[in-house]
Parts: sequence; C-alpha cells; structure tokens
Amino acid sequence: MKTLESEHSELALPAFSSNHSATTLSSKPSALLWRKDKRINRKPINSGRSNNRPGPTFNAGDLALDFLNSIVTSGQNVVELVANGEDLLAWLVQAQLLDHGDAAAIRANSLPIELNEVAAQARALREWFRNFVLAHMGRHLTDQALDLLKPLNCVLQRDQRYWAIVETRQPIAKEHCRSGLELRSLRRHTKPNALILIVAQTMADLVCSKDFYLVKARNGRTPPLLFLDNRSR
Repeated sequence: MKTLESEHSELALPAFSSNHSATTLSSKPSALLWRKDKRINRKPINSGRSNNRPGPTFNAGDLALDFLNSIVTSGQNVVELVANGEDLLAWLVQAQLLDHGDAAAIRANSLPIELNEVAAQARALREWFRNFVLAHMGRHLTDQALDLLKPLNCVLQRDQRYWAIVETRQPIAKEHCRSGLELRSLRRHTKPNALILIVAQTMADLVCSKDFYLVKARNGRTPPLLFLDNRSR
C-alpha cells in the first residue's frame, strides 16, 4: 500500500494529516464484488459507535450520494460517520457493497492503522467528489468534465481483477437447458485498499449512469444533504 503522502501527490486529493505510514500486506483471492444490483432493506450493524451517535442513512437515491452524506448534523453538531477504518467497513457492509465475510477477511489481514489510513483516504476522496458534485449538479454532465475526473480515475486504475466462472445469482429455469453458471469479475486481494476502490466505483457509477441534472442539495445544513430528485424527470 502506498503511503498517504504519495496518495496525495498522485490523486491530488485534499490534504489530511496522519502520523502513520502504511504497511504492505500479503494478498490472496477474495470475492469482493462490485454489485450493480441496488439491494434494499439495509439494516444497521454495530460498528462500535456510541449509542448516541446517529447512524448512516441510505435515502439519497444513489450510494455515492449516500456516502457524501456520511457527515450528518446532530443537533448543533456535525458528526463524522467514517471516522476510522471500522466505520468505513461498517458503512460498506450496511450499504451492501461489501459482504460480512469479505469485511472479516480484510479486518483479519489488516492492522487498525492501515484501516484508519484507508478511511482517511476515503474521507479525502469524499470531499473532493463533493466539490465536483456541487459544481456540476442541476445540469447535464458532459464529456468536458473528463479532465476533472482524473483523480477518480487514478483510484480506479489501482484495481486488480480476475475473471471466474461462478454460480449465477439469477434463477434459471431447467427447461432453458442453461448451466446456471456465469462469468464474473472478482478482486484478487483482501487488502484494505479494496475499500477505497469500492467507494470510487460508486462515484464512477453516479458519474456514468445517472443524470446530474437530477442531483439536488437540501439547504439548511453544512455540508448540504445531497439527493437524486427523480421527480424532476
């Protein structure tokens, strides 16, 4: 894993402080998948947060916007919901972007310092992407924004994948004479760096598959609550 200083230089993300450097981990195959299906009934899980601390919400209409909303207002206070690595793991599991088993594998192969560094990188990426969304929301995104998305592409380019034949998720009728198998893209590591890749992919999905004209901000809080307003169609 790269150090935070090298990440800042390569990604041009907002600076954040840390007194730790990353440690290289061993790698092994893992079924960390980018799931295109947006499942519902996301249930809270215990990530070690205080009972008085608000939990994340998933009502923005898009998971990337939900991640931008992972700073919440509680009374007069602004609360960070991705304050450390355990918070990031919990958010991804609750968003159903990461399986419990995969989260446990990453936790077992990582030091708390490493997870906390990835959480810091995810927060920096979040704030960079928030600025991008606020600058372009309410109007249709064009290919002229491509150069501005280089920091996001730098993160996505770190991904390492392999293809495997696995059991399909879709029910297959026997009379169709199909095998019930499918070709699927999997990730080949259980490093904590996989977490920021998952976050980056949710952002890329918003950019490429959603209409920025529908992205709105609800005033009255800092940072503003972002959501996808499908009523504007």
